[in-house]
Amino acid sequence: MRLWSFQHQDFIQQLAKDGIVRGDWRRVESRWVSAYGALVGEMARAGVAGLEHSQSAAPIWAWHSCGAWQRGPVHEDVLMHFGSEDCNRSGHLMVELEVLPTACLLSAFGVWCDYLERVETLGVAPLPPELFVVQDAASPAWPEERNHADIQATLACLQTRQVVSVHPLPGCDSDGAQRAAERLGRMLGVR
Repeated sequence: MRLWSFQHQDFIQQLAKDGIVRGDWRRVESRWVSAYGALVGEMARAGVAGLEHSQSAAPIWAWHSCGAWQRGPVHEDVLMHFGSEDCNRSGHLMVELEVLPTACLLSAFGVWCDYLERVETLGVAPLPPELFVVQDAASPAWPEERNHADIQATLACLQTRQVVSVHPLPGCDSDGAQRAAERLGRMLGVR
């Protein structure tokens, strides 16, 4: 299945160097560590591949569907993720991935955002059952009325063999971002 992940150039360069990268808890906002920890627990229960080697790593986040099943992110998704300030997305690129369904856990992005608000307000909250509505990652196996919703994916790690391409963030294709994407794509052996 196709995924799209917004990553900093340093993270992508580390992937090219090491062949595999894992998430870093230092990059997770402290107010949300318990929420992401619960998500890692759910990933373990779901048998997400790669997690057995490092359940102590933070999950790596990607898009599965933006507004329609398996549609990649557009500029509005970049703004939703980073805000409108250029400095927030400086150095970030979009990595396009092809992964096996067992390599990630899919969940509803809007429900996740609501859950993060509850965690921020209450301190700790159980994961909502409606978060994990996607049963079959190969097809849109969820209610038709929700096909417009965004679906996120969390992975235990990224591997070079999963990378299809590296691009500037949608709508943010400056010459510098294009050159960085091309350079890192070459390092990864992709376009």
